[in-house]
Amino acid sequence: MQYPRVLIINGEPLHNKSATGLTMCSLFKDWPLDRLAQISTGSLSPDLSVCPRHMRLSPADLKLPQALRRNLAKRIQVLYSESSLPSPPTVGVQKVKQRSLFRVFKNHAAQFLYLREYDLSETTRKWISDFKPDIIYTMLYEINVMTLVLQVSELMDIPIIPHFMDDWPATLHLKYPVRTLLHWHSNRLLSRILDRSRLCLTISEMMADAYQQRYKKQCKSVMLCVDQDTIYSPPKTRQAEVVFTYIGGLHLKRWESLLEIRAALMEAQKAGCQVRCNIYTHKHDVERYKHVLHLPPVMTVEGTLCHDEVEAIQRESDCLIYIESFARWQKLFTRYSISSKIPEYLSVGRPVLVYGPEGIASIEQLRSYKCGEIVTSRNKDDLARAIINISNSPELREKYGKNALAACFSYHEASTQRENFRKYIVMGTGT
Repeated sequence: MQYPRVLIINGEPLHNKSATGLTMCSLFKDWPLDRLAQISTGSLSPDLSVCPRHMRLSPADLKLPQALRRNLAKRIQVLYSESSLPSPPTVGVQKVKQRSLFRVFKNHAAQFLYLREYDLSETTRKWISDFKPDIIYTMLYEINVMTLVLQVSELMDIPIIPHFMDDWPATLHLKYPVRTLLHWHSNRLLSRILDRSRLCLTISEMMADAYQQRYKKQCKSVMLCVDQDTIYSPPKTRQAEVVFTYIGGLHLKRWESLLEIRAALMEAQKAGCQVRCNIYTHKHDVERYKHVLHLPPVMTVEGTLCHDEVEAIQRESDCLIYIESFARWQKLFTRYSISSKIPEYLSVGRPVLVYGPEGIASIEQLRSYKCGEIVTSRNKDDLARAIINISNSPELREKYGKNALAACFSYHEASTQRENFRKYIVMGTGT
């Protein structure tokens, strides 16, 4: 079986702390370790069990005036993972105060630093050339990542296979007038990247169709996948109280949708239903939104979860909540996206309360799976009715749960998805 030598270049490395990292880990899980390497530009630590060969670059590695570079060196952490596995050579500044990369650059003007190329040292170039990559895999998005991808692609004369998670090429930077130049520049870089690509990957079929028309480039969809042994639904003891659970971020105005769900839950309680909702989210979202959402006993912000705790919480729930924002700007950004939480939700065989605008890829996909109640209108009565339907019928919950498992086996099972992914990478190399 052919496995090309893949160099992953991304803002985030392979790790289990975010949807981006989890998606890459799930797809590359069975890739031969000696045929995989990664370069990241952010501050997160990688999961070296999936890809032990890792290098990190920082803004201090950009082609900048020496005085500015020295200033950055004092303020930016360049973290390298400690592991018993052989360590890659270090790049850039090593002994600096620990600080998240993007907290250093809080204002818009700092983004213009990323218009500069990286100053790839001889050590870095040798590390790349010694690996002998056949292709670059990347999720792009950030201008510094796009610049670096082009530098390495041209240096090694190898193709690029981009993987799009959201429709950022159409929306990135446009919300703020000061960033119009950045939007123009990022799309100019994207055009050069697509010239060096035989194939694009997307997160949904809807995105694949749209991008194939937009960029006149062959597109294939692939996303986070679930191992077969984790796709099951253990019996759940029926209790009078029905527990709804939301797990995920509250950004992109998703917290507003949860506020509306809270109001609908209160209506369901007035109709005699014993219902409550538990929310698990990121630490910074807890700090930012708990005072808005937390209203026991109807809605409780429980805190954060490690990734290995998520599955158990999902299985303990009677119904899981999936939301997308109705806000115009957020709809444009996520219209073709499929959240990585969808395969994880489906894998535990629980019904899903789906609340979001019609026409969004994730909403329409869940509708096609027939795995829950779908509410696409911003109407409290419709939302309360859906909650009451789920709460009053254990038989309906069981039906939706079975449909969820069937959809997970059909569309998100890992062995099939990883083989498709491997074939797409091979296609991207042109061999």
